[in-house]
Amino acid sequence: MEEGLSIIIVNYNGAKFLENCIRSYQDFLIRERIRYEFLIIDNASTDDSVLVIGELSQRFCSIRPFFSNVNHGFSKGNNLLVQEARFKTLIFLNNDTETIDLSNLCKKLNSSGLDENTIYTCKILNENLTKQKNVFNYPKLIYTILEVFLIKKSLLKIYSFFIRPNEGIGTGYFSGCYLVINKDLFLSVGGFDEAFFFYHEECDLFMRLESLALKKEILNDKIIHFGSGGGLISDFSFKNYYLNLARLLIKHNFGSVNLIKTVFEFGFKFRVMLLILKIKISYSPFSNVYLANRSKSFNRNHVIKLHQDTVESIKNINLS
Repeated sequence: MEEGLSIIIVNYNGAKFLENCIRSYQDFLIRERIRYEFLIIDNASTDDSVLVIGELSQRFCSIRPFFSNVNHGFSKGNNLLVQEARFKTLIFLNNDTETIDLSNLCKKLNSSGLDENTIYTCKILNENLTKQKNVFNYPKLIYTILEVFLIKKSLLKIYSFFIRPNEGIGTGYFSGCYLVINKDLFLSVGGFDEAFFFYHEECDLFMRLESLALKKEILNDKIIHFGSGGGLISDFSFKNYYLNLARLLIKHNFGSVNLIKTVFEFGFKFRVMLLILKIKISYSPFSNVYLANRSKSFNRNHVIKLHQDTVESIKNINLS
């Protein structure tokens, strides 16, 4: 397999981000004379993405565009592009990112090269250049219980006040907005599990790779990640976040299927009760990750129905 970078972008309604995303990343690679290609699949966007990707591919010979009439989701979209990748190193890059610095990655590529059993990420920043969390602990059932009952956030504040949080990466995974991985390593575990339409697919990937003595490294490079497409988390995103969290716990045997489904059922019933009592809750699972989601006004009845619909989807999970 050829030396170089295959930069993979799954796009859905990201027209406003695409050119800056590609230009900012490409500038560093050209300067350092690193071989690369961009593989971009459009997942049946409803904005001007198809037009934008077509125009960009005409202007930049490094772009290989692919267009789908259906939304394959994040996992399958990435897997499809990996099959087309020419180079030995894959970079999974969100469309809503902008690169500030790639010098660390470029230096490694031009010297000793990248370790084939290591997944790399970099420092992720918000639009205002504050740090965005991109290293997460593997899930535990108790943490999920605390999260769905809206207790986790308060307990973490108390914990971090008295005890310095452990920011090590040995028992955790990186956000999927920017991942650098050897193609053979990625394919050795079958790539992303396509049952995860989006959200938690990277955690599932890391958990499967851990059996191969996976190593992890955070480069000193920096990118901006606007997050949630630069806007507020949608109902569709909300449902997929919790649906795939439940799927992840069931798949990796964090408890019986009935136990995990019951946790979500009673947790969401508790949330609905709070909403009926007109007690304010921050329902976005990303209220502390993406700046755009730290405050959100919503229609109470709409959110009640959203919780009820999400629980019904979780009840119907079947991994067999």
